[in-house]
Amino acid sequence: MDAPSAVGTVLLGINAAGQMVGYFHDSQGNYQSFVDSGGTFTILAAPSAPGGTWAQGINDQGQIVGYYGGFDGQHHGFLYSGGTYTPLDYPSPQTTGTEAFGINNAGDIVGSVSQTLVNAFGKPFVSLTVSLPALRCHRIRCHSHRHPPVLPPI
Repeated sequence: MDAPSAVGTVLLGINAAGQMVGYFHDSQGNYQSFVDSGGTFTILAAPSAPGGTWAQGINDQGQIVGYYGGFDGQHHGFLYSGGTYTPLDYPSPQTTGTEAFGINNAGDIVGSVSQTLVNAFGKPFVSLTVSLPALRCHRIRCHSHRHPPVLPPI
């Protein structure tokens, strides 16, 4: 399968209804997410995403998760449900990016967060990517279900 006008297409998720999600890049190097539902191809353009979007997973309710490149140069996780984008960002001043990779039928979302850490001498060092706890989203509020690290409700 190739997305229309794509140079390369990546499929990353499929649900029981056969809806597929992924991303593609075009000849200008732009990355865009999409959902293919019964042969109908729809581009998922996240707001405030000049750095592209990457859809990563879809559940049987059609909820889609992924991440986008923001104006700040960082990745921001998202939940796309019912035509609405909801950002999923880890609320920490050291965070340099959040990415959502999957969502199950219960609404649990998994992903990762990158943080710039500071050593004992006050000097920043390489970003570390750690697994996020599973998230459960109800009415756009996400709650932590695993320790550590603890992800506060947003």
